Amino acid sequence: MKDHLHFQCTGYKEYLDDVDPKILPVLEKAIPDPNFKFVLAVKEAVLNAAKYSVYGVLSAQMDIDVRVDDLELRVRVESQTQPFDAVQYRDNLVKLAEDPKTGNLDWGDYTGVSDMSRGFWIIMSAVDHLIIEATGQHITLVRRLPWDRANDTCQINKIVSRFCVESPTGVIIP
Repeated sequence: MKDHLHFQCTGYKEYLDDVDPKILPVLEKAIPDPNFKFVLAVKEAVLNAAKYSVYGVLSAQMDIDVRVDDLELRVRVESQTQPFDAVQYRDNLVKLAEDPKTGNLDWGDYTGVSDMSRGFWIIMSAVDHLIIEATGQHITLVRRLPWDRANDTCQINKIVSRFCVESPTGVIIP
């Protein structure tokens, strides 16, 4: 199984109207996901790219690349966004995961009714790796194939390690 799709779109509405219907069948074919967690994670990544774009939700210039091969499903979303310190964010997540009071909680129990970082939590619970460029200009969602439900969890100390930061040169920052 090999698929490669690449799209450019302007704004979240164009993504929903034109791009999403083309991506959805590829995702469904690659992952038998009855809860659509990976599909939701992709939508969250695109929504964040639009929401934090320097051009705004309706005018965000986004590149979306979907690659499927025998070993993994990879979706990369790129947009010129407001600066984000992914290293500091990851360090805060690690502290949360290591804290005995929060580490064993599911992220939903930790965040409660807050929308605080909801998108990242949704994404991390649906992927094997979440790779974000150090300033937030692109994000890559990776799921190993064949799909294994044993990796599905929302427990903070199990999913925080999935959050990886990529330097501007493409190297994962330890």
